[in-house]
Amino acid sequence: SAGSSGTLLNTPPSPGAIIPKHCSNSSRLVTMSAQYMTSGLQQPPAFNSPEQRTGNGQDGWSGDDLSLDGVQPVFEEGSYALRPFFLSLLSRSEVIESLSDGILEDLLSFLIVAMADREAGKFGSDVEAVTTSDQRKDFVLALMREVARDLAENQSDSIPEESLAWLSDVVGSDFMPFETLGVLRNRACVVAFLTQDDRRGRLRFIHEQVQSYFLSYVAVEAVRGNELPKFIRRNIFGADFLESFGNVVRYMEPALVDDFVNMSLALIKNGGPMDRAARNLASLLIVSQSVSGSSEHFELSDLSLDEVHLTSTPGPMTLRDVTIAQLDARGCDFRKIKFERCFVSSFMADEGTIISESLPVPSILTTPKQTTAETAVIRQWMLDQMFDHHFGEIMQKAAADNISFPILDLFNKLLRYSPYWFADGEDRPARKILDDPSWEVLKPILIEHDLLTIRDGMGTGGRRKLFYHLKNKPALLR
Repeated sequence: SAGSSGTLLNTPPSPGAIIPKHCSNSSRLVTMSAQYMTSGLQQPPAFNSPEQRTGNGQDGWSGDDLSLDGVQPVFEEGSYALRPFFLSLLSRSEVIESLSDGILEDLLSFLIVAMADREAGKFGSDVEAVTTSDQRKDFVLALMREVARDLAENQSDSIPEESLAWLSDVVGSDFMPFETLGVLRNRACVVAFLTQDDRRGRLRFIHEQVQSYFLSYVAVEAVRGNELPKFIRRNIFGADFLESFGNVVRYMEPALVDDFVNMSLALIKNGGPMDRAARNLASLLIVSQSVSGSSEHFELSDLSLDEVHLTSTPGPMTLRDVTIAQLDARGCDFRKIKFERCFVSSFMADEGTIISESLPVPSILTTPKQTTAETAVIRQWMLDQMFDHHFGEIMQKAAADNISFPILDLFNKLLRYSPYWFADGEDRPARKILDDPSWEVLKPILIEHDLLTIRDGMGTGGRRKLFYHLKNKPALLR
């Protein structure tokens, strides 16, 4: 709403005001959006520092907040935070204070946990007297996972209040004392993750991205437990869900992702015809291999896939006798994927795409500049794209002579690392960059050309570590 969005900035700039240089294009958009949304509204008094604002319980961003290293991912182009609902959440003083304490690694999880923490304090004194804050937060998160599963399995976008009450009892019995179940049942209908549907007596998630977040966790946990939920066996996984799944899996513990991958491969191999299960599991596997940083090679064969979403720099895999209706590889370097006797109907790419030499010529190519079904045009684009990123004829000759350039391969990987920051911690995709022998050669080059930001900050779990950010990625990818 206009009122809630208006608290994003303490004092919107007047028309024609100069926006500070440290604000990115996205934060300029946020600033102008806030100005528009708050025009004609009575503004609260401005505070000059986070301490002044939070000390007075004042919501909204100050100029100092916008310049903090830890909050830069919030205003990056394409950030979840730039969606209206999340803007409202981020304007709350306690959320801004949390952001100012360290460097943000996983924005979506941060937003979800911030909401769950807030919900944990709304159960009333009777429930709080017999439960801990962590119990109440775990209950909220578990309930939302069950709601996401229920909606997916019923192929619905809303849930009846009576079904929600039943799920509350089931989930609550695992987390809370029996005498609190009645209160939990009432609280479930007003939890902030859900909102009233247009149909009376039904609720839906506040945002599709929130629903996809919880459903992604359900998918991983179910498959790891050797279970194939109905939504995996029957639903069609579209591009939006596959992208969301990748964003969630990226930050999961590597052991969990490896368990999911291994069990998925076993289910595909041994399960026989299982409705749509094999093709859906394959699509999830390919996304996982794109974001997990795994070096383990696997093969998929004799499948017909609706959507394949590739991102970053996928690990090695072989696709054999696989038909793909739509392959989205925008901004992706997928040279490590081998295609054997495969067919691709529609291929989406851009200037940042580096293709596999074995990619079959797709029937349709879509780029920001053209959509074409002319085979000759598509072939020429593929040839140009394959070597433009490798300095043309020099790299083409090097490839023919089996000569590699590790520092360029590492730079390509770094360009396609999606998170704003990558940390010197346990994250496997980041470790693939930092542990590469070429990193100590590449790093000083990037520093010399002012392309690398390095910060010592507090990350997830309260651990101090070094954070790196590659500047000007969009321009470097072109």
